[in-house]
Amino acid sequence: NGARAAEICVRRYLAAAEISSARDKVVYARIDAAELRDVAEKYNVEGFPHVKLFRHGRYADDYDGPHEAQALARWARKRSAPSARELKDWPDARSFLGSLMLDDALSGLVVGVFSSNASKAAATFSSVASRDDGDDVEFAFTTRPALVAEQLRGAPPPPVNESDKTDRVVVLDPEGDAVAQLAVDETTTAGTVAAFVAASLTPAVTRFDSATQFSVFHEARGPRVHALLFVDEASASRALAATDAFSKMANAERDRARHVVVPATEGRVLKHFDLEPQYDLPTVVLADIRGLDPPRPGRPTPTPDVKQGRARAFRLRDWDAAADPTDAATLRAFLRALFADELTTPFLRSETAPQGDAADAANAASAAGEVARLVGTTFDRVVTAAREDPTDERDFFVLFHAPWCGHCTALMPAWEQLARLYAPVDSIVVAAMDATKNEIDRDGVSIVAFPTIYLFPADASRAPLEYESGADLDSFSRFLKERGTKAFDVGGLKGGGELKDEL
Repeated sequence: NGARAAEICVRRYLAAAEISSARDKVVYARIDAAELRDVAEKYNVEGFPHVKLFRHGRYADDYDGPHEAQALARWARKRSAPSARELKDWPDARSFLGSLMLDDALSGLVVGVFSSNASKAAATFSSVASRDDGDDVEFAFTTRPALVAEQLRGAPPPPVNESDKTDRVVVLDPEGDAVAQLAVDETTTAGTVAAFVAASLTPAVTRFDSATQFSVFHEARGPRVHALLFVDEASASRALAATDAFSKMANAERDRARHVVVPATEGRVLKHFDLEPQYDLPTVVLADIRGLDPPRPGRPTPTPDVKQGRARAFRLRDWDAAADPTDAATLRAFLRALFADELTTPFLRSETAPQGDAADAANAASAAGEVARLVGTTFDRVVTAAREDPTDERDFFVLFHAPWCGHCTALMPAWEQLARLYAPVDSIVVAAMDATKNEIDRDGVSIVAFPTIYLFPADASRAPLEYESGADLDSFSRFLKERGTKAFDVGGLKGGGELKDEL
């Protein structure tokens, strides 16, 4: 049950504190959010358990990794210690590698070898290390090439030319064996170094399973466009042909997209994209999550076509119903269309729409003092259509919620009271949508946390307005009186339209 799960998470949190306490300058603390609700609300704690990092007395970051002691300790250590460790001598290098050997989740080591730690190339390397937000890689730097050749390999050293002053970045596996090497100089950019690190640590094609799912969904390093190939491995010949074509695209496009093969046994992922294994596979889906992230090294500056604050997905069959998923040229054309902003129909999840006219149902619910329920496919038919109708003067006040969100559950009674209070007001519709099962793609709307509330003004030329005040009836009502398009009267309390200035 929930209490048992929370208890297990707390135990792992305490284990992480024990792991860290001996070597990391991190203080672990616990807060009972049920008793200190004001603190939880101040820092937007939306689910439990919830871990936040504070640095110098200020909020710095949220932990969204697995609830495992080693993972949490590594995450805290990386954000509290210098981003890259200097290896000055052999004992230092041995100590560095020895501490990392204990971490099974480590993907690799990145070591910068420089003629001088004060060089521009060394500064560029340090900037990449400080801004790398993956927790599976450790960075170090040195002016002694032998430390990389011998001490990080744990094997008899190959001949090393100590007079070789070529600056370079070396990527090693967790055992210390070199994987790749990049020569750098003062002209090398942070983006080049970061892209090299990402490409060296990530295979051209990743198979989605329980061991890789966290890195696929949450790893922040590398391309922010994911190409997903869904295959039914029971259909051997067709799956093999599609995988071969996909691998060819991956080898050519790995700098722009991460390529992941999802087997038909991963039913939860197929369901997310509304795919049926017996009818739709093989196929490809492009997931564009560039809009969710600020610019980082190794990622291009977002272009105007990137929808900020939103993730978008495009299915091959929606782009071209006759597209052949076993043809590499077709798959590359699909990917190029994404980067050229030529894909205009994103896949949007939606529950099944109720029978009957959606607009009529919303009108009837509003008139009866009930919350109008929206799904993905009815949002445009109800909200967008009304806003684009110059004769329709209704504002839509929409709550985007999640069934597991405690804050959503807590405010729902006030939201239902609001619908009853405004039932006599024809110009206000109080609505709600389960945003875990339904999606919309509207400019100016970003739903990345729950609850999220927007007012969609009657005039489509006016941008949606996000609600950021209290979660109670008085606050909701005050907002509508201040922001409503048309004047109205609620039980003698007037607002909206030309009456807004009188409030």
